[in-house]
Amino acid sequence: MAVPLPRKRGRSSPFHHPAYGVAVPLPRTRGRSSPFHHPAYGVAVPLPRTRGRRLRPEPGRAGAIDVLVLFCHPEPGSFAGSIRAALEAELARAGHRVRILDLYAEGFDPVLDAEGWRAHRAGERHGSADIAPHVAALTEAEGLVLVYPTWWYGLPAVLKGWFDRVWQPGVAFTLEDGVFRAHRLPRLIRFAAIATYGSPRLFIEWLVGDPARRQLVRGLALQFAKGVRCCWAPIYAVDAKSEARLAKERARAVAKVARLFGA
Repeated sequence: MAVPLPRKRGRSSPFHHPAYGVAVPLPRTRGRSSPFHHPAYGVAVPLPRTRGRRLRPEPGRAGAIDVLVLFCHPEPGSFAGSIRAALEAELARAGHRVRILDLYAEGFDPVLDAEGWRAHRAGERHGSADIAPHVAALTEAEGLVLVYPTWWYGLPAVLKGWFDRVWQPGVAFTLEDGVFRAHRLPRLIRFAAIATYGSPRLFIEWLVGDPARRQLVRGLALQFAKGVRCCWAPIYAVDAKSEARLAKERARAVAKVARLFGA
């Protein structure tokens, strides 16, 4: 059966997904300067322009920095666990001060309860004892790296709950006179994510639209320092690859993140 190739121009034309043979319209990607609405408050925030711009490190920021690595996987011996170990070793070798937060290992509670929700609505911080160390780690970090598996095209529930509970008013955002204020984490000058996928890249990017990448690199990055440098290092189709191929993919992703930190 003849399968039409996707056209580079005319993004509204359909293509056929190789696994399902379904005609799927390509998402429109132009018009990046149009506003979007913040998910919690419905406040319009302009999208950052990411094409054609090379961000330079801030003066005086070269050298070793404090890096927070957030690991989210229930099995330490998994492929994601090996990524975390390799990344930690590479960043430490470069002289960075690395702190690991293993959400599953410490039994992090991802549920935002009624008290926390009311505090969010009032624009107030809520001081649950279990999240105080996480708030401190986030606000003290100059670099943040996420290592996690993609489940149902998004973040694991524990990781999503970490954002819900730790990124609270006065920590990651403020709402002043109904206006959402960005850049509330000005120490964070580097942000990276290594996400694993069971599906192939074509399926994730063209059919699903890669929602996790949009959430992290376009949305959350608004809270970091102005001029923050970001790195997205995905590993696709992990269930279909050999151990040797996965080892190469792991090395590639870790090296890509290490370059962001000057390692």
